[in-house]
Amino acid sequence: MSLPDISAIEGSWQAYSDSFLQVGYILSQYLKQIERDVSANEDFTNDPFNTVALGLFSKLRCHFYSAFLLQLHYDEVGSQFLIEHLCETTITLIYLLEEADETIFSEYVVASGYQVYQLLSDVEAKLRTSPDDSSLLKLRDKLRACISQQNRSEAVPSIPNFKEANNFWEGQGLNTTAKRGAAMGLGLILDPARSVRLRITPASWLDLQFNYSKSSPSILHDRTEPVPDFKCLRDIAHLCLHATKAFLEEFLNSYWDVKALNIAALCMDLDQLFEWFHTAHAAYKHHLSTGNSGLV
Repeated sequence: MSLPDISAIEGSWQAYSDSFLQVGYILSQYLKQIERDVSANEDFTNDPFNTVALGLFSKLRCHFYSAFLLQLHYDEVGSQFLIEHLCETTITLIYLLEEADETIFSEYVVASGYQVYQLLSDVEAKLRTSPDDSSLLKLRDKLRACISQQNRSEAVPSIPNFKEANNFWEGQGLNTTAKRGAAMGLGLILDPARSVRLRITPASWLDLQFNYSKSSPSILHDRTEPVPDFKCLRDIAHLCLHATKAFLEEFLNSYWDVKALNIAALCMDLDQLFEWFHTAHAAYKHHLSTGNSGLV
């Protein structure tokens, strides 16, 4: 693995952007290879709990590099949306890997029951006025398939009270993502204001003022030229690396020949990537604090 020499990065935000993008791509390739290798192991994927963990890891892999690209290309709304999903995904994955027993896993599965029935009801209501709409018909069939799959799941021992389960997993109780993340020391990238900002109506006047206006005298927006948030990029990478190591350590040693896979070497590479992002951000921050004009 060949990482950029941090000491050789020019003192400009563009140079740091290029380096962060290069290393973000390297990490994305590691995530892709891990997902591919795990998916090919039938012993692993035959277990329902492992399938959920792999699904969460796949979602993490999809969103990680996309969030990197959007942040580096100044699409704040797009990157913030993906970061919100990434936080939910990585913290849920780590929580399930490190804390979940049979009861917690069952609650995780049935918590979606309430929403799937709500969505199905909404779709069927729309179909009464548009009975031949192909997208609604496909969505209805997919929702019905999810209900059928959930009913067959060994993780659901009995018919749950879906509304209570949903509130327990996603509501204001002890198991919210924010509280789980804080309890596990993963609150570095959680932002309660982000989910509120994402509720702004797309293409509304408010959306323009908050996210896209460059000439309005309004105090609602930042008048400076956009610069990537390198701390955010570092935290995204660190969160994904933490989840990836938890995924490897909790599962792969139980299913694969450690020598054949060389998990120890893989974890060393992940540690090296973790250190690179930490050191690169520290170097950027140092340049910024010394008043380097290329960074502002």
